[in-house]
Amino acid sequence: MSDEIAPLSEFSLGRN
Repeated sequence: MSDEIAPLSEFSLGRN
């Protein structure tokens, strides 16, 4: 995952 394209993606999927 990229931090520029998926800033909330890792936060939502990584947090769960």
